[in-house]
Amino acid sequence: MNKSDSLRKESWNYAFYAFGTRWIFEQRARSLKLRLRLLNFLGIISPLLIGSLVLAFGTDFSLLWIIILLASIAGIIQFILSGWALVAKWNDSFAYAIESISSNQHISDEFQSLAKNPPEDFKISEARFKLIDVERKAREAQDNKQGITEAEKRAGMRAALRQYRRECAGCNEIPKSLEPSNCPICGKFRINIWGIIKEAK
Repeated sequence: MNKSDSLRKESWNYAFYAFGTRWIFEQRARSLKLRLRLLNFLGIISPLLIGSLVLAFGTDFSLLWIIILLASIAGIIQFILSGWALVAKWNDSFAYAIESISSNQHISDEFQSLAKNPPEDFKISEARFKLIDVERKAREAQDNKQGITEAEKRAGMRAALRQYRRECAGCNEIPKSLEPSNCPICGKFRINIWGIIKEAK
């Protein structure tokens, strides 16, 4: 394999891994967006519900106490969730995930473009590769600080294998869907109702 072919192969590989990482943070962003929306909903539903009932039926409404009780419970849940969201830094994590999605997509696209249409002059290809690789290494260093789990890595691998139609090194299959398998490379994960990727039970 000559230098040009080697560089193209490496470009395809980095495009592949950047896509997988982008997919992981896309799932995180969706999950965090859902949880943040639920938190905001719980924050407005209680006063909105009580106010609407009082306006419609007055303060003598016989079932108002039940509504107030339910609203109080919802308020307590919202208070607990708000505390957890603050400690867990949901807003910061969501903002980071959005940034990582954009950055990894750009890196993947750039490497893929270089692999598909490399300049005729190898020196130009090499210089472009090194430039993109600087961005890749910087993004990878930041992403690694976000505590990506093994289950997320396997899920991201499956997404990338499916996108690039590659055979998995573990099960020797090209994934046709994102449904997890029992493969130790591209499976053994589950996605719960909140969209969080976990280890398979």
